[in-house]
Amino acid sequence: MQLKKCILIAPLVSHATAGRIAALAATGYQVTLIDISGRDNTFSTSLYPYSLLYKIHRLDITKIDKFYTQPSISLIIKDILRSFNALKENTLITDRLKEILSQDNPDIIVTFYGPLGIHFSRLIKKINAKQKVVFIANLLPSTVLSGNAIIRCLKRNLVNEFIDFIRWIKKLDTIVCASDEMAEFIVRKFKYPRNRLLIAPDYHPASFQVNLKITPKISFKPPSLIFLGAPERWGGRMDNIDKQLNLYSSLVAVYASVSIERDKDSIWHAYPYFTDEEVFSGKLSDYAHGFAAALVTYNITRRSERFRTTLPTRFFSALAAGLPIALKGGLFDAVESFITKRDIGFVFYSEQELFEKLNDSDKLKQQKETIVKMLSDFSAEKQAKIFKDLFDGLLFNKRI
Repeated sequence: MQLKKCILIAPLVSHATAGRIAALAATGYQVTLIDISGRDNTFSTSLYPYSLLYKIHRLDITKIDKFYTQPSISLIIKDILRSFNALKENTLITDRLKEILSQDNPDIIVTFYGPLGIHFSRLIKKINAKQKVVFIANLLPSTVLSGNAIIRCLKRNLVNEFIDFIRWIKKLDTIVCASDEMAEFIVRKFKYPRNRLLIAPDYHPASFQVNLKITPKISFKPPSLIFLGAPERWGGRMDNIDKQLNLYSSLVAVYASVSIERDKDSIWHAYPYFTDEEVFSGKLSDYAHGFAAALVTYNITRRSERFRTTLPTRFFSALAAGLPIALKGGLFDAVESFITKRDIGFVFYSEQELFEKLNDSDKLKQQKETIVKMLSDFSAEKQAKIFKDLFDGLLFNKRI
């Protein structure tokens, strides 16, 4: 029987992509990656799970089209017109995609994630409308609808991401969602058929997880938290935890990345930098496992679909470390639902409440033991059957 082929179009540099590679490769399909990273990766692709890839095509999108770096208003308008089929797509990109598709002849194409995912889904469907395309959303939408009612309305109608979703989402064969909340949003907002949606969170590969045969070198006693946001890889102000917690007192010891923006008088601590290779091999998880819990939050003050429906990478990093989740309340519905359903964390609304829950050592011990027992269920490789059944169903016209 001829080996079935899958092409994954995703940013190689994103840690979230590692889990998708591990899951797809475990299906038995031959997996090739089209790398749409916005920057160069600094790690070796001989490392697991990248070593599972049959081939990697580097697309160099930032060198081909300035739209992918810092787009001007004219480039944004041009892309909107392309989405409406009023302008021809960038031929340098589409010709390269056509060349790869002709050469590799994939049975399934998977696009991942966010605005780039729906954008490249659009390009593939324009090249071949009959090509089976599975879009793994990860987050949806990426753009936060902030501002007054007029500004929010303008964003809905003028932001490229929304236009792509409105015009192209129904042409996709299946959408993989991070959560039930995301699936409900897609059905409500875009009228996408519920029976063509699949829930499969972006778990990390098993190699990222804590090695329970190794005793962590550092054991932090309550009240201690580790914040696993990684702004040194992406930048931005969304990880300033001073804005989420009153970190000017000594109620809670918070350890965060050395490069997170901080206020001058804040008293949180910096943990050592871990390279990509150390993250992939589980060394970050080994270190983090000694903490009481992992803080999951962003520097936001109001609920939005992006944060309400997504399960962020920092959350999966906490699961990989076998840590209970300390979640800022009222902002992250999907994460809250995930942890409360499994009793693997808690929600807090004030620093005092956080302090009290971190000092409930018996409860935290119980939650950590629960997570450790479920570690194999929280690995990307465990999703192989879900994706194989999906792919086989699409190729042989069976319902998912």
